Amino acid sequence: MTDEPELPFPRSPKELVPIDPADFTFALQMASAAAALRMPMKSPSSYRFVLGAEDGSLQGYRFADTPAARAGFAVKEHFEGNPILYVSTMMRLEALQALRRHPKLQKWTKLAPGEEAAILMHQAVFEAAATTPLNESMMFDPDAFFRRVEEIAADYEPQAAGNDE
Repeated sequence: MTDEPELPFPRSPKELVPIDPADFTFALQMASAAAALRMPMKSPSSYRFVLGAEDGSLQGYRFADTPAARAGFAVKEHFEGNPILYVSTMMRLEALQALRRHPKLQKWTKLAPGEEAAILMHQAVFEAAATTPLNESMMFDPDAFFRRVEEIAADYEPQAAGNDE
């Protein structure tokens, strides 16, 4: 237990912060490894939480040991002690996931050679996800997001225009 005050848990998009792109990419890689059981970690089912009802009774719950739960706990442990960075990262990952079928994303992705169902994504997409503001629905505005991807990609060489062919 530390003597440091606990940071407040963010409750609106205005309280979420941009994430350092390298840290965001690392958190995404960690989440992926945890989801695929490629890293040692405590099972999410070992974590419990208790909720109180209006009548004063308490009900205990456990998390299921699912890929999504493992990913979330891995990111939580990475940002231990900083709920603002943790929630900002998780909401950005969720917002990026919501764009997975957007037609403009196809320009920035391709199938990984020799990997079944693996997709390679241009680093500009991750940098945009780390830094683009979320809207009131805690999602990315697609037009603003893909404009930001284009701006970031313009700084990359030789892949300045999306997929390298």
